[in-house]
Amino acid sequence: MIGAAGPGRRGLLAGVGVSLPLEVVRPQQAFLRPAGGFRRGPSDPGRPPERDLLQTGTRGDAVGSISYDRDARVDPDDYDESADTEFLMQARSRMQRRLPAYGRAVVWGGGSGLYT
Repeated sequence: MIGAAGPGRRGLLAGVGVSLPLEVVRPQQAFLRPAGGFRRGPSDPGRPPERDLLQTGTRGDAVGSISYDRDARVDPDDYDESADTEFLMQARSRMQRRLPAYGRAVVWGGGSGLYT
């Protein structure tokens, strides 16, 4: 028998008598739009602080953070898919420390997902 370890697998495998020590965590992501006219140059690659993730897109940047120590443990069948307001503000603040222009960035949303 093969069981892929994903967010919903603990319950599925328990139904066939297999117990795995899986924990499901809820990392969050913020969507930021830099202030008008801001562009990253060759001397400023736009890398976020350690343990943060940055994805640049045409409508703005997505900033996320994964910390198995800090992220909430959740039930994969019942969790909040939105991002907390506090997280959204912290994401902008973290980016501002690295790239000061992000202090004026527009936070246009966020979300969360699951990791096992």
